[in-house]
Amino acid sequence: MALLSAILSRLHAMGFLVGLCCMVGFKVFHFTPVNNNPPVAVKDEVTMMNMTLLVSSSPSPSSSGVFCINSSRDPFCCSPDHCERVQRSTIYSECCHNLPTKPTTPPPIQTAPGPFKGKPIRKAEPRVIPILVSATPRSGTVFLQSLLRKLGVSANNDAQPVRAGTQAMISWIHIFLQNDDRYYGSAYLNGSKFRHVWHQVRDPLKSLTSIAFTEPIQGDKDPTYFKYIDKHISLTPNGPLMRQQIQQQQHTKNNFNKETLQERFLIHRGLEFYLQWQRNLLSLSLPRFSLEDLTVHHNYTVIHDMFRVLKRKPPSDQRIDALVHKMRRRRHLRQTLQQQRRRSLQQKHTNSRKHRSTLQWEELCLVSKNMTRQFLQLSQVYGYYRELEPATVCDSDV
Repeated sequence: MALLSAILSRLHAMGFLVGLCCMVGFKVFHFTPVNNNPPVAVKDEVTMMNMTLLVSSSPSPSSSGVFCINSSRDPFCCSPDHCERVQRSTIYSECCHNLPTKPTTPPPIQTAPGPFKGKPIRKAEPRVIPILVSATPRSGTVFLQSLLRKLGVSANNDAQPVRAGTQAMISWIHIFLQNDDRYYGSAYLNGSKFRHVWHQVRDPLKSLTSIAFTEPIQGDKDPTYFKYIDKHISLTPNGPLMRQQIQQQQHTKNNFNKETLQERFLIHRGLEFYLQWQRNLLSLSLPRFSLEDLTVHHNYTVIHDMFRVLKRKPPSDQRIDALVHKMRRRRHLRQTLQQQRRRSLQQKHTNSRKHRSTLQWEELCLVSKNMTRQFLQLSQVYGYYRELEPATVCDSDV
């Protein structure tokens, strides 16, 4: 990555010894947009520890017993605090007055970007779309979209605008309300809302590995993508984050190693993103399922529920099972043919899905012990790694 390489070279040439770090806290979550202010200084581990996970401090499906979907009129779902979060999302809610609304000014971008560049965006009237499945990136949403399509559901992803016949959107991006002219975000929905929303999770270590190394979040690599994320969560800017990694490496008296610094930069960025994005999803009190429910446990309840939402007869478990087995086999064959290598900052940011061995807890602890503990706590809420103890996960010598 050009920017980070320049930072590294400059700092090394200057004999950089100690990064200047101002102690600042996270911005308030609950979908509070982030102002486009100049970069702030790096967040240290003390500040990170002060970020209490939502699962222990705010209402969630597990604590309230209520899922706020299908315009629920439950008192919890209509409370002022919850409505404040809903109104910053794309969830349809009558009691929270979060209804489909046509944008007052149409976005100036009239052609699709990326792989669809040059093709006109066909805008549909704002409406209530039956289904949205949200997540973090790299949580198996592509797999789910493909499965639903094979089962006959009109399911679109981030890069596909809503059309009259769209029955479901499988998108981590579209959960946020986004009133601007950018491609990323709900501006692509033209004011539509979602009646039923699910929260999909995947083995957190595998998701984090892919977030960090397959599609790393780099502000200078894709400014539009980074700017969209920064509207909703607070990520440490590239320069201060790299200086923090250099300072930590000097503190541990390890030899200066550019590749190690780059990897720790990506892991730190991935941890920040994962924890904060999941926190926002949890705040909406959505029903949750895991990718492993489909691919490992063969539990297809969520598929049946989606078909009932669409007022269609659910497919048989045998049919779903055959499709899942076929899709997993194809994916395994593709991955075994790929070169086993780590994705570095200099590699091209594409959708090629290069394989990287799953991160280990020791690698996370070297980056941030506090974030690692929080990451494990959240993983356990989702049903993963419950045999481990968050308080001692980073106690071993690494």
